Amino acid sequence: MRTGLVMAAALPETECFSFRTHEMRWGGCRPVTSEAWDRAKPVDLAVAARQLGRTLGGRVVAVARRCSHRQPQVLVTYPLVHGAGRGGGPGRCRGSGCDCDSGAERDSGRDLAPSLAPFPTVFWLTCPHVRTAVSSLESHGMIEEMRRRIREDEVFAEEYGEANRRYAAQRGGLLDVADRARLQMGRQVDGQVDGRMDGPGADLLRVISESGVGGIADWAGVRCLHMNVADYMAGNANPVGELCVWRLAEDGTGLECADGRCVPARVAAINAGSNSAKALVADVVERPGRGFGL
Repeated sequence: MRTGLVMAAALPETECFSFRTHEMRWGGCRPVTSEAWDRAKPVDLAVAARQLGRTLGGRVVAVARRCSHRQPQVLVTYPLVHGAGRGGGPGRCRGSGCDCDSGAERDSGRDLAPSLAPFPTVFWLTCPHVRTAVSSLESHGMIEEMRRRIREDEVFAEEYGEANRRYAAQRGGLLDVADRARLQMGRQVDGQVDGRMDGPGADLLRVISESGVGGIADWAGVRCLHMNVADYMAGNANPVGELCVWRLAEDGTGLECADGRCVPARVAAINAGSNSAKALVADVVERPGRGFGL
């Protein structure tokens, strides 16, 4: 099987869309071809929270991929969490309840900028159908299979390394000007900023700009299949994610459900007066721990 293909060419035919592509530049790096992301609307965030069964962590930048029911499958998240302090690690992969991409990354003893923490995942898989299917692959030992493939297959390892380099460039490129300047600020000495000395945000900036898929530091390792599948479904070349998708296809599992289980309920109300009538049509989504909302 060939790897390193763009998603529209690599997915089984039944899963292909007519993607609109555009060129984006990430922090001065070479252009990366990607899907045109959709703006994340409030209803998308509510649906994603219901898909995951919890309130979303971090800041959602966009929706990278939707299913044919027009519901979010992969979100794009901002690489920094403000006010996070030092808590909220990504955790371990836990099958269908996987939360390894759900929170701010632990600092592992680094001197990070106060009140800031890196968000470990650029592309966040929220679709419950795909998450459950990928968890099945993990439970059958595919993480270790991928690690072994990286150790033994030089071409596969090179493609996976390139995927990690591209992911790091995308992650760093999402930083806005103000946050990047804050992290690049030198260390204060006697009340003055010395640009020759790394400030408290230098290590944090390196984590964001140099760590690979899902924030992994060892590019020869695989932390979680969900992160790699999300990266691949977002339209990026990722040999681990691609192989997972093909393995699911071989087992007869597609990348979306048949029943549109995530589609919000649509309700309508009419207010009829003596001289006029008003109609309200809204999508209603149950929010975890917060009841229903429009």
